Amino acid sequence: MIHAISASQIPSIHGSEGAIRILSLAKAYGDESGIVQYYTDDVGGYAALFDGTAIVHRVSDRSDEWVAFFSFVPHVRAVRCDVKFAQCLSQVWNRPVDSGILMSYNGARPAEQQTEDSVRLDDLYPLLKTGFPSLPPFDSWYVDVSHRIRHGHCHLACISLDGSPVSSAMTVAEAGEDILLGAVVTDPNYRHRGLAGRCVLSLVRRFYGRAVYIAPINESAAALYKRLGFIEAGNWAQVTR
Repeated sequence: MIHAISASQIPSIHGSEGAIRILSLAKAYGDESGIVQYYTDDVGGYAALFDGTAIVHRVSDRSDEWVAFFSFVPHVRAVRCDVKFAQCLSQVWNRPVDSGILMSYNGARPAEQQTEDSVRLDDLYPLLKTGFPSLPPFDSWYVDVSHRIRHGHCHLACISLDGSPVSSAMTVAEAGEDILLGAVVTDPNYRHRGLAGRCVLSLVRRFYGRAVYIAPINESAAALYKRLGFIEAGNWAQVTR
């Protein structure tokens, strides 16, 4: 039976994008904030509910209980999970599945890149919106990212020109030995100059020795990451009500 647990009850889970995201939330927010709710099915499956999105890590193919659970939680607007579970949820919700591959870095330690490790978040947000139109509203995005930066659970790599960021990448989840990169974007006026690659490799260099993952949002991004030294390592999926 699925039931609530505390952040401190989540073990060191691995094996999926969801595991990295859940463990990262537990480390960044802990038990005190009440911002994140955690659940388990007692057979190795875990979920975290954060800002309307449920993030799921499963080790069993059993899905009916999780589908029913999320269907009866009204504030769950989206579920981030593996492809197989997303397909089950899609049939019940009658909603499409958005999916892609998960990649891990498999190259040598990159050379040092000329990037910045900090930027004003109110300058970064408009840049991110050019690549991610569905980004949460600024206030909720700022509260989360600034919290994780202050507590050492989010790191940035940016390139600025004329005082404004034109390309960036960041760690969207840090879970001990597993690091998930994301929010990779370049201003449309500065694309095809290798800037995004420099930002990604800067973070890979910083966390070299750990397992560094990235979840490309399309085939073009996947091709870029493959050139940088990433290989396919799994999948991700999301169903939105």
